[in-house]
Amino acid sequence: MRRVALLISVCTVIASTLTIIGQQAPKDLSPIMKDIAHSVQELNRAMAATGAPIVVKEAENLQARFTEAEAFFKAQNAQDAVDWAHAQAESAAAIAKTAQANNLDGAKAPIKTMTDRCNTCHMVHREQLPDKTFRFKR
Repeated sequence: MRRVALLISVCTVIASTLTIIGQQAPKDLSPIMKDIAHSVQELNRAMAATGAPIVVKEAENLQARFTEAEAFFKAQNAQDAVDWAHAQAESAAAIAKTAQANNLDGAKAPIKTMTDRCNTCHMVHREQLPDKTFRFKR
């Protein structure tokens, strides 16, 4: 009986540790932003070609990636960026929802809002380095 209790305790500690590790913010924003840029390009192509399934797929990817970016910004204590990333994830969800209903015209407004919000955040928190790469600026 004690062995079972010990085994359960060890499993609980391992599960808790893995949960905490899984919730940590990403250490590098660059791969997230590169994936976001790719998804936005694909989303715009699909919008032009009336490809609702691709719009849905890319919007869902954007929602997940902006949620990751939000965690990064929280770790950096950049509340404005946290708020923008959260709003971006919500816009991506709205795009996916309208595209699932095959209403690509309804996705145009949230896409524009999302693009404008990207530009705003980049003006405040993006710094270009001499090697032409970018880094997060507080």
